[in-house]
Amino acid sequence: MPQVKPSRALYRQPRIPLAALFVLSFAASGCAVLERESPGADRAAERDELEETVGEVAANGVVEVTPLADPAVPPLLDRARAAERAGEVVRARTFLEQALSLAPSDPMVWQRLAELYLLNGEWPSAAEAARRSFDLGPKVGTLCARNWVTMARAFQAQGLVDRAGHAEREAEDCPVRARERL
Repeated sequence: MPQVKPSRALYRQPRIPLAALFVLSFAASGCAVLERESPGADRAAERDELEETVGEVAANGVVEVTPLADPAVPPLLDRARAAERAGEVVRARTFLEQALSLAPSDPMVWQRLAELYLLNGEWPSAAEAARRSFDLGPKVGTLCARNWVTMARAFQAQGLVDRAGHAEREAEDCPVRARERL
């Protein structure tokens, strides 16, 4: 087995502050997109924008931590996403609740539920589910960033500016640069 030399230093990759990305993405999306009555296409666009924002935060070379999942959960998450994209929010929620009944401590399921709440305008529920996901999940990587970005958007929509700002700063601390290997 080849020997791996440890990196001399662990450092963060330079990136655009999440606060700037958050403000730009929230302003570009407009609050009307997040209304309860928004059609499925708007929800899909909002989800894509959320994933893009998080993707910019967790750029290449970032340590990724993926929690173990019950093998029955990913198909339910896929069905929930398909139902959500089709505008069938109740059906999507049913799939996510089934996933939670199988794996109540799966942080990804809680995060997906938080995002569904967010896209449906259920701000307090979105923040609570995202916080639960964070408490159960890894404290670094993309899932961590998704947790905090979701909380920031939910707080912002409720007018809780200080809490939104705190969540934005927390999201910036989630990505951790991978060590350079020689």
